[in-house]
Amino acid sequence: MAGTLWGVSLLKDYYAILGLDADASSESVKLAYRRLARDAHPDRFRSQGEEAHAQASTRMAELNEAYETLSDSLHRKDYDKEFRAWQAGEVPEAPAAPAPIPEPMPAVVRPRTRPGADVMSSVVGQLSTRFQNELLSDHRIFPWQEKRLEGFDWALHAGFFLANYHVALRGFPSADPAAAQKFINYATLAVEGAKSMLKKNYFLFLMPFQRVADLDQVQALCRRFAGGETPQQSGAQAMIFLLDTHGHGVPCGPRIEDKRFSGLLSKLGLAK
Repeated sequence: MAGTLWGVSLLKDYYAILGLDADASSESVKLAYRRLARDAHPDRFRSQGEEAHAQASTRMAELNEAYETLSDSLHRKDYDKEFRAWQAGEVPEAPAAPAPIPEPMPAVVRPRTRPGADVMSSVVGQLSTRFQNELLSDHRIFPWQEKRLEGFDWALHAGFFLANYHVALRGFPSADPAAAQKFINYATLAVEGAKSMLKKNYFLFLMPFQRVADLDQVQALCRRFAGGETPQQSGAQAMIFLLDTHGHGVPCGPRIEDKRFSGLLSKLGLAK
């Protein structure tokens, strides 16, 4: 779980390793681990050389360590207590220099308080509210109902005889691969949770951001999810829109040929 340096706990952020929030449900922990472990399994990298295989093995060990701690309620409780203390910068004092040698001990290395990186900026929050109000202002086409989806700022659902439509939004100050990974983890949970044998499910996931880093990789991750196995196996179709602060969207995922879904995009100004 942790090592020490000059009496300071070097605590691993298991939530970040799995791409989750600190209040993630046990189901999210399980789902994120399974998906990441499948992608990082060393056997997939044997043909890419020893270095790639070694890196995958290290990554797999890290995932296993995180999962073993967070999937056990008692271990997770102990870890959370230590993690909160680490976030607050609470560290033990460096041991005093042994007498009689009056040599000063090295300065205590304090762990940096984990920043609130996922807290939405005001401009992203305003965009989020605008999109939500835009949808709720007109029930003539979609009888929206608010619902709670883990990992999202808000979510709406509209049910019809043969199909369900879902819109979920989570904003980030910065869209980077780590944020995209977290977003996709929760999108996966949402899609799998809505799996139905009788109705088709359509998902529009909105990810507004103020800044962006490594846009190409962010898009690649989102496209891989939207066009990948999870929606298909769940009998769903999904699309992710990356949104700048002006509401301009970059679509990620295959085009969804559905009249109502197209109307939804038009309602939000996202249709080309």
